[in-house]
Amino acid sequence: MTCERSILELMDAGDEFKIISGINRKTGGQVTNILKYHVENGNRAPSSTTSYSTSADVLITTLYTPNKFTILVGTVKINDVVGTTNGTIKTFNIQGTNVVIQVVDKVLHPFL
Repeated sequence: MTCERSILELMDAGDEFKIISGINRKTGGQVTNILKYHVENGNRAPSSTTSYSTSADVLITTLYTPNKFTILVGTVKINDVVGTTNGTIKTFNIQGTNVVIQVVDKVLHPFL
């Protein structure tokens, strides 16, 4: 099953996935790019994310280059490249096999 198909199936799964409504109007390539925009390009220690916002805004390079997003100084807020979505990091540093996950409460939107 492709990633795009999995996301589209979630759209029909229930109200908890309404936050990504409108994604069914995107092409498969656009959905892939939205997902890539949620992944930081590079390795980072699990403890580093909580220290992102202590002294200055941090610009994060994503796998969907050249799009980036910003973690705002003194907060756990995220501004996406469009500047209209302010996401909040809800859960920090979930360690996976080869990733560190930060749970965000909104879908971040890159330029497509």
